[in-house]
Amino acid sequence: MENPNVENILEKLAKEHLININIDKHMWLINVAHEHLIFNKAVCLWKLIRAKIYSFLLKNTDHADVYYGLGIDQPLSVHIFPVYVETQDAK
Repeated sequence: MENPNVENILEKLAKEHLININIDKHMWLINVAHEHLIFNKAVCLWKLIRAKIYSFLLKNTDHADVYYGLGIDQPLSVHIFPVYVETQDAK
C-alpha cells in the first residue's frame, strides 16, 4: 500500500507545467476544512446512539489532510465549521 503525498505530486505537476500553481512549494498555502458535528438531542434513543457512534469514529480517525500528507512542508490553514445534524423523525 502506498503512502500518498499530495504535496510531492503537486510539485511534480507544477514543474512539468501540467497545472497552474507556483513551482516553489514554499509559497503555497493549503486550506482544509474540518467539521464539528452538533447533534439535535431531541431524538429517539436509537438515532442518538447512532449519531454518537459516528461522532466517536470521526474524532478517532485521521482527517484527509493527515492521510494525504498535507501541511508537512508547507503552511496549512485549517478551518473548523459547525455542521448541525438534524436526526429528528419527519412528521
